[in-house]
Amino acid sequence: LQRAEPLQGSRQEKTLILSYIASSRRKETPFNSIRRSHSSIRRHVRSGEAAGVGEEMAAGGLSLGARDLCAHLLIPLNRCRTETLFAPWKCSDERHSYEKCEYELFLRRMKKMEAFREATQ
Repeated sequence: LQRAEPLQGSRQEKTLILSYIASSRRKETPFNSIRRSHSSIRRHVRSGEAAGVGEEMAAGGLSLGARDLCAHLLIPLNRCRTETLFAPWKCSDERHSYEKCEYELFLRRMKKMEAFREATQ
């Protein structure tokens, strides 16, 4: 086992080189992209911010009932559905991300309800 020579250059250059080496070792798979989207959904839902502002939601054709914290995922899902003529085997990644976001919101509401029940008893 040979010992590697220390990297020469500034700290920023070393960081860039090491991140490039690490990223070249990782394989991009559908599972990794889904996992990345799920972590961004969790961060987004926990922060409680609506990503799609009113103009984007109106332009996306969303009804008032669909304008929740997951609307930013519903807009591209609806666009994909219309482009593929609602083929059920298409747009599965978008649909899965949207359903996961809705499930996270559901869990959040249930936790709030449990806390409310405990506080009132």
